[in-house]
Amino acid sequence: MKAHVPLSDFIDTMIKIEKSGNIDDRVKEANSENNIIKYLELANILEREVLDGKMEFSNQGPNLSRELVFKQVTDGKAIALDLPIVSSTVKELSPLVIFLRYEATSRTLIVIDEPEMNLHPKAQAKIIEFLAMLVNSGLRVLITTHSPYIVDHLVNLIKASEHADKEKIKDLFALKSSDAFISRKDVSVYNFAENTAKSILDEKGFINWNTFSDISEWTEQLYFEL
Repeated sequence: MKAHVPLSDFIDTMIKIEKSGNIDDRVKEANSENNIIKYLELANILEREVLDGKMEFSNQGPNLSRELVFKQVTDGKAIALDLPIVSSTVKELSPLVIFLRYEATSRTLIVIDEPEMNLHPKAQAKIIEFLAMLVNSGLRVLITTHSPYIVDHLVNLIKASEHADKEKIKDLFALKSSDAFISRKDVSVYNFAENTAKSILDEKGFINWNTFSDISEWTEQLYFEL
């Protein structure tokens, strides 16, 4: 039985990585596509700013016996953790690190279902900034989300892209990079309800999703009534 395409592709990627040995082969690809260097840098940013560690192989050299491990620095010491025991955040986002480091090419479509899962609100702000950086680097990104932190902060990123001095305001943001500021023309937002899809991003870059704000207002009002 053939695995579903996403799983099959991931398995093929892992086999290719294990056979090729190390990142040197990927760096050579940059000779034909300049964006590859950018994707390598983005993989490092995701590790450093969101995962707080580094994805590495258990040993060097091409062989099928080595495994991916997550190295986390604690009290100045690097501790290698097997993936089955790392946090759910690392488990969910480590495939994105691997994809960027070894597979990503311009115009590739990345689909992520609820990237906010298991993330602290501050980390959710970081991840939407990071996803905007992916789009600005030439990748296409499609996500589903129920997070007001992600949606509301996306509005901030759109507004920041229109600022006259982007470098002046970049330190106000979680990743402190103007590369996360994204143009309104590069964003589409749809609300799916009752078997319909409705655009909720207006011309000024504001996202009107009443289904969430209505609940927030209801919970607040209920508190005062109690």
